[in-house]
Amino acid sequence: MVCNGDERVLSELDAIQKEKPGQDEITNQSLAWVRSISEGALRRIGIKSSDKMKAELMIHSQILGIATQIDGLVQHEDGTLTMIDWKSGSHFLSDQTTANIMQYSVGTIENMPDSKINKAKLELVIRAMMVKEHVPEAIFRNIFVQHLDRNNPFKAPHEVHVADYLRIISNYLMSENPSAYEAAKKEGLLDPNNYQ
Repeated sequence: MVCNGDERVLSELDAIQKEKPGQDEITNQSLAWVRSISEGALRRIGIKSSDKMKAELMIHSQILGIATQIDGLVQHEDGTLTMIDWKSGSHFLSDQTTANIMQYSVGTIENMPDSKINKAKLELVIRAMMVKEHVPEAIFRNIFVQHLDRNNPFKAPHEVHVADYLRIISNYLMSENPSAYEAAKKEGLLDPNNYQ
């Protein structure tokens, strides 16, 4: 099921948005290079001017008992969503070859390295679960981690494959919070088919 092409998903998420306490102000000057790179990145991943975008969207989950912030959530004209997590810093991708395996990654296609990029992807799938908790009919066209690099502004985004990360979340919840596992399962939040 695809959401209507209106702004309903973003409006509903706006209604549950909470202010992020204690965050230092980020000046326009310090973000100038990020804006110039991010605008190009959005075009490269297919975001159009007719799409609606919310940035820094706070969201909470009754089931998981957590709150988090979504860097960018785009609602396309057809109602589908694209979620983007912006990462910066020259060392963000430095641990991609780690030998350490993510805890709870048993049952994924391959053992998941415990790297910064995989942790970012896991966080995005948790956020997608939270969106679906509030708007069950939400459908995701894409979920991306985009590393913003001054020296390589044309870097391709890292696509998130929901199924493996839902498996990690399921394994974690079964082990650490069985009541949250049952609630998430009942709502269809652990079924990757419900996201596309």
